Amino acid sequence: MRRVALTLRPASRQGPVLAAVSDGEGHFLFENVEPATYRLSAERTGFLRQDYGAPPSSSAGARLEVSAGQQFTDLVLKLTPQGVITGKVLDQEGEPAANVEVAVLRQTGFGGSRRLTRVDAVVTNDLGEFRIPELKPGSYLLAADGRDHSPEASPGHSATDRTEEAYVPSFYPGTTDPEAAVPVQVGAGQEVSGNNIQLQKTRVYGLRGKLIGASARSFQVTLLPRERARALMGFARWTALVTLDGKFEFRGVQTGSYHLLAVRTQGRQQIVGRLPVEVTGSSVDGLQLVAGDGFAVTGLVRVEGEAKTAPSGAALMLLPSEGPSLIPLAASVKEDGAFRIEEVLRDRYRLNFHWLPEGTYVKSVRMGGLETPDKALDLTQAVTDTAVEITLGARAGGIQGQVQVDGKPAAGSLVTLVPEPVRPNQPFLYKKAFADLNGLFQMTGLAPGDYKLYAWEEDAEVAPDLDPDFVRPFESAGVKVRVVEGGRESVELKLLRAQDAQR
Repeated sequence: MRRVALTLRPASRQGPVLAAVSDGEGHFLFENVEPATYRLSAERTGFLRQDYGAPPSSSAGARLEVSAGQQFTDLVLKLTPQGVITGKVLDQEGEPAANVEVAVLRQTGFGGSRRLTRVDAVVTNDLGEFRIPELKPGSYLLAADGRDHSPEASPGHSATDRTEEAYVPSFYPGTTDPEAAVPVQVGAGQEVSGNNIQLQKTRVYGLRGKLIGASARSFQVTLLPRERARALMGFARWTALVTLDGKFEFRGVQTGSYHLLAVRTQGRQQIVGRLPVEVTGSSVDGLQLVAGDGFAVTGLVRVEGEAKTAPSGAALMLLPSEGPSLIPLAASVKEDGAFRIEEVLRDRYRLNFHWLPEGTYVKSVRMGGLETPDKALDLTQAVTDTAVEITLGARAGGIQGQVQVDGKPAAGSLVTLVPEPVRPNQPFLYKKAFADLNGLFQMTGLAPGDYKLYAWEEDAEVAPDLDPDFVRPFESAGVKVRVVEGGRESVELKLLRAQDAQR
């Protein structure tokens, strides 16, 4: 293939990025490459981006370890033609619906562990038509936002006490229930046409309340569905303005479970209030959403047994134990190990960490001089700034191994590490790594404890996160491993497939 754009990027993300273009015979050349570890990728219009050493259309490939004087020759990348989905959006009278947003959600995983990931979104033209390109081979769901977005009908304007029927987000071919949606299968280079989405009407309701303890000029109210599939559509987030006397209202709300959030809009955006809301068979009135005064979480990160504290560049995040994290609560660790997170809402939080020093792991989290349960923070009763002390163990464990499929190395496969038992309040225990050209992988910075390892033939979108339901069908296929402080374990993994799920 000619005129393919190739990119050679340092795996560390530090150093120059090199570029090349293939000639008429598909050949390419990178010269004067500094010794380092790299990833190589190729892109061309009409084809999917491809990383060297990865399965077709996967999201990450193998690393190339380049040493001084070394030459890599005869590297081959095979590009996959893009898939395309086309269709129309029609109203209940069968007329084309123009200017309607259509979202495509990718289905990944197997059976009961199936997941949805928002891939892209387009808007229908004047004939109600849509075209979604650059799709990987796989199974997709389509959803169309049929709501009236005019100012008179938008959430936050003129909600009434009576219920009404209105267009709502609808899944292909014509349902409001994501479980009843029909998947669209797309093959490599295939254009799947005739996917007409029939918009659906259903009973919708008003939702009204008052924002307590906040100035209307500096706050807005956001409504988010708790149901994952609806939230992933991307157009399920509604925002209402707050009147001068603190009142807010939404119109056109479907039945379901929601998070109601108060968001400060002046200065640094911040969530300052959260309220769970259930909408059943009638409008909801009289809600009181309290906007609390934020406080600061300060602290110190230090490495056990060392006089020096954690180097600058490490970062930590506060994630709500329940509900969405629309606006990150994060801080960088300074050279003296100190950190400070401003405007924290009284709530329960999980901690997560990035870029910790090499060979360290999170060993202890203390607040008020006491070890916190499950290394999480309960700040529901905090009245002033709160100090947290985080200790890093200096002798983290590691795992290395190989992934095989049908007796051969599974290059580019994804390996995930899940604590045993699962610990959703400690997201920093969950790790992932990609196998190289020989199916070899390694993980470092691991806390001592029991884990299970899984190797997936899908790409990173199927990685189990903190949801135990995702990995449950494969528990019997996971490989148990015990990590000890300072130890390095070796394992062999086999690539998981649909038939490995428990029935």
